[in-house]
Amino acid sequence: NAKIIGNYAFQNMSKLNSVTLNGTQTIKYKAFEGNDKLTRISLPSTVITIDSWAFARTSIRSFNLPSSLRSLGSLALYSCPKLKTITGTRSPSYAVKDGVLYNSNYTTLIKYPSKKSDKMFTVPDSVQRVKADSFEKVHKLKNLYFGTGLKRLPYSSVSGAKRLKTVVFYGDS
Repeated sequence: NAKIIGNYAFQNMSKLNSVTLNGTQTIKYKAFEGNDKLTRISLPSTVITIDSWAFARTSIRSFNLPSSLRSLGSLALYSCPKLKTITGTRSPSYAVKDGVLYNSNYTTLIKYPSKKSDKMFTVPDSVQRVKADSFEKVHKLKNLYFGTGLKRLPYSSVSGAKRLKTVVFYGDS
């Protein structure tokens, strides 16, 4: 039961397809990055920190938000083209609603799964900020509506969404 999975611990493992962790509290920078065959990761309720790029460039299909999670590094789920679902309810810092990952008070949208099957999505009015690469390479999305609360849409927030036809900004954003 490793409490910490270190930086680059399992990076670019060509055959790694499944990981089950028990008792782990911290997953460090790029710990599983680049494992394009990694489709399943089982995280325990003890995980407190997931660093940047921890699962980037993997083929995980679902991500279950640990109820204990307090820190999720930027781009932890970057370039996960097979990510279809994000599940879980709430942690001290994060929440999932309709399969989309937000901060706990729903003011920041963190990740919309690339393979989510919805063709239309409306960013809630409570969202003031969308993180970089939140809508990266979404496969099915055709219509995207930003609510009235949006104040910041950084670089690459919506990138590679080849089927996207309509984007609407409500309010003064």
